[in-house]
Amino acid sequence: MTDAYLSICADCVTDHFLSEQIAASGKPGKCMSCGQEGQQCWPLELLAEHVRAVFDVDYCLREGVSPTAIVENLTGLSDSICEEILDRWGDITCLDDAEPADEDAFGSDACQADDIDAETLELQWRKIRAELLPAAPVLSDRVVV
Repeated sequence: MTDAYLSICADCVTDHFLSEQIAASGKPGKCMSCGQEGQQCWPLELLAEHVRAVFDVDYCLREGVSPTAIVENLTGLSDSICEEILDRWGDITCLDDAEPADEDAFGSDACQADDIDAETLELQWRKIRAELLPAAPVLSDRVVV
């Protein structure tokens, strides 16, 4: 696939916070997931950066849990698109389900957050957003004319 078609629209991302971000700051384009043209889209590279931030903070890998499944859980996108996202990370070291003896890059204390509900995930997105966005300046309650 050429880079011109590597965009995802807000409607195809099931995470409420991410979808809103894409809708607010995306550019009209053709979505590689649904094929719709003129949708508010983010380049796959930008989506990959945002998903990676959550993946690194809230998730880690253990035997039997593929990174593709974790990204799919975070975004609601297809396996093939989730693999495209993982390809953009390039530096991730994952446990290979076929080779459970592979070294665990995240250490023996690593785990996956099981049964995380939508509200908890939304709170985590808000926390990350607050850390990434600059704080609004405090306005004086006096107006200077």
